[in-house]
Amino acid sequence: AVGTLGIEPSVVTTAMGTEVVLNRHGAKHVLHLINYLVGLPLWLSHPDHGEVRDVEVAIRKSVIGNPSQATEIATGKTIPVHQEGEWTKFKAPPYQVSTAILL
Repeated sequence: AVGTLGIEPSVVTTAMGTEVVLNRHGAKHVLHLINYLVGLPLWLSHPDHGEVRDVEVAIRKSVIGNPSQATEIATGKTIPVHQEGEWTKFKAPPYQVSTAILL
């Protein structure tokens, strides 16, 4: 539906069944990835034990600026980011229900 309105997306991700929320937190941003498939019988029977893995995220620089790093809030682990044209890109760490990433 967004495409038919001619609206350019600010965040693009490869995560299926996941809500993506980007919020401002002071001078930084917090990206929330929330897995709505967790709890479904087919999801729970998956051999990866319900973890979402290898999710690629791209956020427009016009929205978040040009961050040099990202941090998984729950663990404090640094996530490498790279710049590609008008996008800041990174791979989200594995998560089951949700994760929050500070940019």
